Amino acid sequence: MARQTPTAAPTTTPLRAFLHGDRLAQLAELDELLREPEFAATSPATNTERNLQTYARLAAVGRREGGSLALAGDVRRLFTVQEWMAVVDPCVFHAALVHFAVCTWSIRELGRPGADLTELTGELDRQHAAGTILITEVGRSNSHIAVATEARYDAPSRTFSLNTPDDGAVKVMANVAEPGVAKSAIVFAELVVGDRRCGVFPFAMRIRTADGPAQGVRISALSDVAAIPLDYALVRFEDARVPFDCWLRDSASLATDGTFEDPLDRPGERLVRSLSFSAHAALGASVGLAAAARASVTVALRHSRQRITSGTLAPGLEVLGYSTQQWALYTALADALATTFLVDKAKIWWADGAPGQRRATGQAFAPWTAVNRGLALTKAAAAACLGRVTATCRIGAGAQGLLAANRVTQYEGMSQVFQAAVGDSLLTRLDAGRSLVSDEDYEVDTTGRAAGPLDFDEPQTALALSAAREAGLLAAIRAQVRATDPEAAPFDLWNPLLPATIQLADAHLRCLTLQSFDERVGAAAEPEVVAALRPLQLLHGLNIVHEDLAWHLEHGSLHPGDVAGLRAARERALACVHDHAAALVDAFAIPAERLHATIAEDDYVSAVVRGVRLAS
Repeated sequence: MARQTPTAAPTTTPLRAFLHGDRLAQLAELDELLREPEFAATSPATNTERNLQTYARLAAVGRREGGSLALAGDVRRLFTVQEWMAVVDPCVFHAALVHFAVCTWSIRELGRPGADLTELTGELDRQHAAGTILITEVGRSNSHIAVATEARYDAPSRTFSLNTPDDGAVKVMANVAEPGVAKSAIVFAELVVGDRRCGVFPFAMRIRTADGPAQGVRISALSDVAAIPLDYALVRFEDARVPFDCWLRDSASLATDGTFEDPLDRPGERLVRSLSFSAHAALGASVGLAAAARASVTVALRHSRQRITSGTLAPGLEVLGYSTQQWALYTALADALATTFLVDKAKIWWADGAPGQRRATGQAFAPWTAVNRGLALTKAAAAACLGRVTATCRIGAGAQGLLAANRVTQYEGMSQVFQAAVGDSLLTRLDAGRSLVSDEDYEVDTTGRAAGPLDFDEPQTALALSAAREAGLLAAIRAQVRATDPEAAPFDLWNPLLPATIQLADAHLRCLTLQSFDERVGAAAEPEVVAALRPLQLLHGLNIVHEDLAWHLEHGSLHPGDVAGLRAARERALACVHDHAAALVDAFAIPAERLHATIAEDDYVSAVVRGVRLAS
């Protein structure tokens, strides 16, 4: 299906243009999909209806964008589509991330031409099958770095036989359970040639056709996942045959006589290359998570401006008039915007090949930081941000925040799923912290602190204090590592340090986020844009300093006499945010038809009781 021209161009303001650039028009163009039958605003009555709707919507997006290959190959466009899907339907967002950014992208990147792979890829491209990934194994934590599923090379037939050696190696959480929906996947398995174990590779294969599971594939549906409901399953392989050219071999080779060669012969290097999709997928996930955070804040603030209270302090006052609601929702607003700017910076890392961010040293817990530390950490930050924002927005909306029709709980489900999806956030932070400690070339820039009294109304103060905390945590862990017996086992060395290592990774992330915010505001040319963003920047930075207050007081970067000044500056920043909050929500530019949240409508009371009027 050719792309359609939107019926009307979106209204552009300086703040909208600054936040979105040309994405405003692209997102409005995608809104044409909402008029398609697949996107009819009906709630499926059964799990099967829901799954069929999800995959019908996924196919509609793919057709509109010119096919899976075209979209997977146009990363900038794909990020915009992922942003749109995250707001419209989290289930479709998750399925599409796997289909486009994981399955199709990996085939494009690592596959080599061949008739069988071309046929399978064509089915994905034409939306005749949905793509997925089978990597996690049910019986082992950290299974990504110790994949037990085997792909044995059979020289006479020039095929591979995929087998699950034991119950612990059964693949888990692949969305392949729904009967009648064709699914193809990249399956991660260790290549075995004769007696030689050759490393972990992805293999492209049909898991399910419209008629049932592929030969040698056993599928068992899992229980429901309320957060992002898809047709998750357990998958076992019993001599499942894969054609030779569906081995996504990248630079490796396998001669007809069984001679295997791989230029990536260092330990773990092939695994990292096989999982190269994770950087791309982590950024795509971050884009969607940040978009969902902005959508959640939009719902909560639109509702709070209309919701009238009957409290005796000020009967008839809108909820947002109360300081408690302002502290909660404006903090969420600042958090969502800060994460948006971090994700925008991560897009630059991706486009530039992520200089200085690409490779972490070692992978004790998971491979994600070894693929790309900056992008893996960005995903962890975006998932955590969405969790904080949605919890705040749900509580701030009262009982109505619990209703699925008001969308916040759907977005909250995204945060829960993506704590683990596209790289477990805890494991990512552990490996990232260790890599920062081990990288002798990495030092924190602490030159930003100006001499003289602290000025909490200056954004550089929060930046400097956060840098001081990261530097202090880094130095403390390095000192403990140096003081440990060099002959100590890695577990004995690192296990006592793991809580501090997570703190270090989080401190590093906070510095990256503050720097991203500062760079974006510094790049703003229009005074009205700076006037709207600067108070949020201050509030976000001062909130971080306030959260880290105990560390600063303990280590002398702040003194008890500074606390009153910090508190007063936070209150001033909050008051300034209040003056610009409406303009900022407007700048998020999420139209009602895309958001489709009842309490975010202009007359939410009429929208909520509409069903009662119709029933009567």
